[in-house]
Amino acid sequence: MINPIINHRLFFTAMIIMTFIAQSCVVTHYNQGAKTIPENHLQVGAGLYGGSFTDFYSDFDENDDFDEDLLILPFFDFYLGARYGIGPRNDLGAMYSFVSTTTSLDYKHMIIGDQQSKFAMASGAHISGALGTAFIGHFQAEIPLYLSVHPNEYFSAFVIPRIGLQRIGLNDILFNGRSNFWHYGLGAGINFGNEKYKGYLAYNTIKLQTDQFILESFTPRNRNLGLGVIINFSLQKNYKSVSPKRYQL
Repeated sequence: MINPIINHRLFFTAMIIMTFIAQSCVVTHYNQGAKTIPENHLQVGAGLYGGSFTDFYSDFDENDDFDEDLLILPFFDFYLGARYGIGPRNDLGAMYSFVSTTTSLDYKHMIIGDQQSKFAMASGAHISGALGTAFIGHFQAEIPLYLSVHPNEYFSAFVIPRIGLQRIGLNDILFNGRSNFWHYGLGAGINFGNEKYKGYLAYNTIKLQTDQFILESFTPRNRNLGLGVIINFSLQKNYKSVSPKRYQL
């Protein structure tokens, strides 16, 4: 049995480290549907989001009483982002969050639908990392599945399940030599507005699988709620929305 003093020191050391890790996780903030940005169009956006990072914990020590939701770390952040259409079904995006110093890059490919469709599905890749946790080698990569419905040109709703991998460099201290951890998440929200100006409201959650954590009982989870504005610019004259007819619904 681990000495209680050492056990508590490990616990509070872990909490400090997980606070830094929490700041890197907050980048997992999806605010868009499955439709890609039209070719040669630029989209810029800004928004606020906040929430909590929770460590679900149990059976810390047989002589101590702890709640199941042991640690709740609130956070708040704001960001600037941009997307650019590189083809009828493809776009690229970037986002920087100022409080967490997180930078993210992503690629999206629309599999089903076009700019006029009532339903669209897309997938791609998303990578991110934070300057604040660069010293521990922490970054994450995700594969999202975008699903969205568009009943009219002024409103849409989206759901984004995703799976990802996080690498945490402090493996020798906290994770018994393990560096890579799978996680899964879900995003959902709405977009509203006209073709030029849009707003959004989005909720995102992520759960990190840390079954090899040295204290053997942590399951970190991040939740955040955000809102923001998006402005669309056409970088070509006489734009007409043209998409391949294949897969059109």
